[in-house]
Amino acid sequence: MLAAIRQKHPTIPIGLLMYANLVFSPGIDAFYAQCARVGVDSVLVADVPVEESAPFRQAAMRHNIAPIFICPPNADDDLLRQIASYGRGYTYLLSRAGVTGAENRAALPLHHLVEKLGGISRRAAAAGLWYLRAGAGERRH
Repeated sequence: MLAAIRQKHPTIPIGLLMYANLVFSPGIDAFYAQCARVGVDSVLVADVPVEESAPFRQAAMRHNIAPIFICPPNADDDLLRQIASYGRGYTYLLSRAGVTGAENRAALPLHHLVEKLGGISRRAAAAGLWYLRAGAGERRH
């Protein structure tokens, strides 16, 4: 499916949000090789922290896939530097610590993270946050 999308839309960015078991299953290198074959630009492995990411990011870089990392709202300066150093493409900012869907608003303002990251890296920062549509009780991303 991704190969067909890439063929039809050669310039749109294709990024995957994965869990480690789906990367481990075929083998880390084989997973990233397949991503490269079908035209994936970036992969964020959500349950692999930066400190344990070496095999993932090395395989990603071998196959010209941008490794993307999550930056929690309470990240200290050392973690911010690691994320900025290891990541490519953009950094995914969490709008709050905790489980997705447990609350309906960001717990911390993100401007401090954006400013700190901007001083370390020129890569873009993207924030994921769902919201409630007024009156409908429906979640949107």
